[in-house]
Amino acid sequence: MARTKAMGKRRREVDIRATVTYPQTIPDSKSDPCLNPSATNEHTLKCGHRVVTAKENEVCAPNCHHVATSKHPIDTKGAADFHCQACIEMESEEKFKKEKKKLIAQKTDEEEWRQELREEYAKKIKKPVRKTYIAENITSVPCDEDGEPVKGYKPGKPGHPFDVGIPRSGAIMFEDIDPNPVPDPEPSIRPSKRKREALDKEPVEQAGSSRRLSKRKRKAPEQEPEQEDVMFVRSVNL
Repeated sequence: MARTKAMGKRRREVDIRATVTYPQTIPDSKSDPCLNPSATNEHTLKCGHRVVTAKENEVCAPNCHHVATSKHPIDTKGAADFHCQACIEMESEEKFKKEKKKLIAQKTDEEEWRQELREEYAKKIKKPVRKTYIAENITSVPCDEDGEPVKGYKPGKPGHPFDVGIPRSGAIMFEDIDPNPVPDPEPSIRPSKRKREALDKEPVEQAGSSRRLSKRKRKAPEQEPEQEDVMFVRSVNL
């Protein structure tokens, strides 16, 4: 019985995965990237999710936060809505939580089922939308009191490949680039303890000694024979 409980506990530890959430914020006029000229690719949607567009300086969409909440009509020049993958991820995850026990009983692959949910929700979007990338997400990893990942935690396969395709431009173009890089020091190889002891025991040649040099001693470079100075005389007929 104790062994069964231990195996069950180990199985639960292995199943621990990171939790990905997508923050929803209500921006003001100062924090809204739509109103910031330097944020050439970022937009905040009316759902609160922040997205990054594939091209720079795209026209704001009807579902941008400042457009949808404005008391005065804002001309968006007939532009289509921005796609929000974060909303699809959240809806899919909520449905996944409700069906999780059933999926475990049927031994259904979780990631395949998540992908099916994404496709199902994507089909519900009937009107054309513009391509975007998720700009913000929060990955939560279970940690102990020391801040280290709990025992048994294993990172899962990346289930959000679209998150890594964020184009760098505008204010975040050089975010991770060091303007003054420091070159790495040259690697130094220290001889092993056995080699150091062997070198310490080698005999040292003294003046007037006929003892042969150790094989480890380097030979002195051979000197080239000195050449005699030669004067070249050219005869001139007067």
